[in-house]
Amino acid sequence: MNRDPDSEPAVVPFKEFFAVLGYAVFCLTFMLGAVEGGSWLVWRVYRRLPSPDQTLKVKTVGSAQARTPDARGKQFIRVPSDVWTERMGGGASYQKWIDQMSAGTAYAGMDWADEFWTLERQRLARLSYPYEPFRVWGMVKWKGKFVNNDQTELGVLRRTVNATNSACSGHPPFRVWVFGGSTVWGLGAPDSETMPSQLARQINAAGKACVEVTNFGVDAYVTSQELIFLIQELKVGYRPAIVIFCDGVNDAYVGGVVRLPGSHNYFLPIKMAFETGGSIWSKLKEKSNFLRLVRALRKRLEPSNSEGAGPSPQTKATVDNYEANIAIARNLGEKYGFKTWFFWQPMLLYGKKPLDPFEQALFEESVSQDRDNSESEMYVALRAVYQEAENRSKASGNFVFLGHLFDDVREPIYIDWMHLGPRGNEILAAAIAAQVQSAMMNPEETSSTPPKEKDKGDH
Repeated sequence: MNRDPDSEPAVVPFKEFFAVLGYAVFCLTFMLGAVEGGSWLVWRVYRRLPSPDQTLKVKTVGSAQARTPDARGKQFIRVPSDVWTERMGGGASYQKWIDQMSAGTAYAGMDWADEFWTLERQRLARLSYPYEPFRVWGMVKWKGKFVNNDQTELGVLRRTVNATNSACSGHPPFRVWVFGGSTVWGLGAPDSETMPSQLARQINAAGKACVEVTNFGVDAYVTSQELIFLIQELKVGYRPAIVIFCDGVNDAYVGGVVRLPGSHNYFLPIKMAFETGGSIWSKLKEKSNFLRLVRALRKRLEPSNSEGAGPSPQTKATVDNYEANIAIARNLGEKYGFKTWFFWQPMLLYGKKPLDPFEQALFEESVSQDRDNSESEMYVALRAVYQEAENRSKASGNFVFLGHLFDDVREPIYIDWMHLGPRGNEILAAAIAAQVQSAMMNPEETSSTPPKEKDKGDH
């Protein structure tokens, strides 16, 4: 039936309501877009503002060497400042960080380096972290020419090349467990060149002890996670003779930069995902330029942790937490019959190492770039924790502070501001071996109970 053209038009139900609703949605969307766009512009300007502590730049570091051993490092690759927020999930910044490390002068003269990094890029492109009870995350299995994470009775662990001497045949091994973060795990090094492998090689070459070193390093771990890892192994019956902890950077970063002493890396994203179930709102809060700007401004208005003042509460709490973990680990050692050593690792941003051009560029980039926690603020916060750790080490002797380990080393050591090339791992292993070798040379002084025999049905 045809409608009469002269009749009244049909009334659309709620016409006025939907008109108002549409206008309100449009206005709200426009306002949010304007706020986000304006915040992005302000953020871009803010990132270029000098930090209140910007005057602390390069004066505490030795002069750079005027040499580049080969083509490596001639064209320095700058890494965008959000690399640390992307590390567990990949991203453009993460890829540039890999490019930067692979170009490091610490690999000069090592003919395997190019192939190593070609394969390492493939591994890192597929990198994921499985959930682990109480430890939060662990390492995944990986089999490769240079890098292997093996499934062992103790869990998924980085392969250690234990070069035992011939006199060890038929003798029970002297078990040494090494805990730490990605430096101990060996980021940037083949299995044979990690610090634990270097430690095994050096001690077995020098003495009569049949030392078997196990690498318990896990990316981004702090000492609290390592302590839990140790407890888990002890609970099921495994017994080492010596336990070594080599830490510093991750504890200092979490406590001093993120300002959550006693926590772990990636605490806020993991907390948010758990509490919100990965909702859209949680992702918006993480990515919003406006909220990012608010967080940065709040941090800027907080009292500065300058080196001229005393240590901040976060700095003190960070080292307090570290020393509390030392006390717990030593009590475990007394109970379960192993000795413990604790080493605070070196980093590029502390000490007076003479820097080659690549390392100098790394240092200047780390000091001058800005982000949510601007790199200059990160630099000051890390140095404050390191200074407090050095002071505590001198006062108490509870741990060995190695922040000045490379002060007289002129050759390139670092591949970024915290990770070491093979030569750096070798020097670090030698420093640790010098402290613990007497116990390793006299295995009768420390019990080395064989690992628990598990039932075949256990997994």
